[in-house]
Amino acid sequence: FAELISAAGTSANASELMPVNCIDGQAAEKKQQAIDDFRKQFATRISEIGDAKLQEGGFRLLLAQGTSAAWAANLIASEQLPAPDALVLLDGFFPNQQSNQTLAKQVAQASVPTLDLYQEEGNRWPLLAAEARRHESRRSHKLNYRPYALMDLEET
Repeated sequence: FAELISAAGTSANASELMPVNCIDGQAAEKKQQAIDDFRKQFATRISEIGDAKLQEGGFRLLLAQGTSAAWAANLIASEQLPAPDALVLLDGFFPNQQSNQTLAKQVAQASVPTLDLYQEEGNRWPLLAAEARRHESRRSHKLNYRPYALMDLEET
């Protein structure tokens, strides 16, 4: 299994981000390979877009939503993607509590300024993940992290 280096400098297995709960070892290996392949393809796509925009100059802002936000933050923390000038997460989450805890630590320890947007009345996973990131960022004294709850459109 491929090793990931987190922003804290500690190793984390890709399976810690998306645990593979399979009885069959061969099925677990296939699932892990699919996760690794996805990570590489996702990183390549974001890098290609970033490289194209880099030639234009300016501020590099990465905005990502849902599980894409979680994967993007993880790839930046593991230095598989170059850090943007700022990161905006919109309802970023993994559908697994352990993965969200790992992600929260990575976001808290990353040097990139982060705006963490989440829907106040959203689904369970994004809310739990946002709370974990908020808690870890406070605990780590991350000064360039801002969580912000978005109100429901019906309330405005």
